[in-house]
Amino acid sequence: MSDPIIKIEPLCVAQDKAAQMLDVSASTFQALTRSEPLLRPILVGARNARYPLANLREYVATRPASDLAPPVGSGFGRKGRVTA
Repeated sequence: MSDPIIKIEPLCVAQDKAAQMLDVSASTFQALTRSEPLLRPILVGARNARYPLANLREYVATRPASDLAPPVGSGFGRKGRVTA
């Protein structure tokens, strides 16, 4: 029998990966980091700034629900699916 594969989730990610995880552009993420205390980086080593995954998850969990319309073609709307 082979050894089981162990997947280790990173504790922190670089800025480009954090922006990708939130599905925003790098410039939008940079603007968010200036205005949102939860999205401030921490120093890992002398010169490496990283974003803790726990902070990214907490930021997402505390966002209000969106009142924006669903995207075109999503199946929701006048002739689309009805939600309960």
